[in-house]
Amino acid sequence: MAALKLVILKWKPNQMRKKMWEDPVRIFLWSAGVLLFVAAAAKITSSFGQAPVFNLPDPILAFSFRKVLVIVGLVELCVAVICFFGGHTVIKAVLVAALASSIAIYRFGLMLIDYHGPCHCLGSLTGMLHIPEKTADVVMKIVLGYLLTGSIATLLWLWRQNQKALKLPPSV
Repeated sequence: MAALKLVILKWKPNQMRKKMWEDPVRIFLWSAGVLLFVAAAAKITSSFGQAPVFNLPDPILAFSFRKVLVIVGLVELCVAVICFFGGHTVIKAVLVAALASSIAIYRFGLMLIDYHGPCHCLGSLTGMLHIPEKTADVVMKIVLGYLLTGSIATLLWLWRQNQKALKLPPSV
């Protein structure tokens, strides 16, 4: 009972409010890290494969698909590691938003040039798992939408919380 009284006496309303928004943000950033880690692992692992398609040039970047897989896989891996172990929430959300925006712009570019080839988002993992290319493409578009909307929503939420904090009178 004495411990409960101590908790009640030390409890501040701002602590509860902060905890309520931290959990969804933390869950989103952790899940983004997991998704990026899986995609990065698939890309990097696939880049060691001998499929002839990996030697073809990417229609937007003009590098071979193999080089694109390695570069994008390493970037995704770095962002995933930061999502897991980085300290500052805003930096994590900004990195996820920047990466997701870059991928969305790339996919938009593919649409503009009317590219209908397979998406190499997961390297050759889709073939190994016997997942149809169209299914993998739809799943990766959903993941991209999740990362993009989740990171932007997180940044807007953090910005709004910061604006509210600036307007609050200092607590005594």
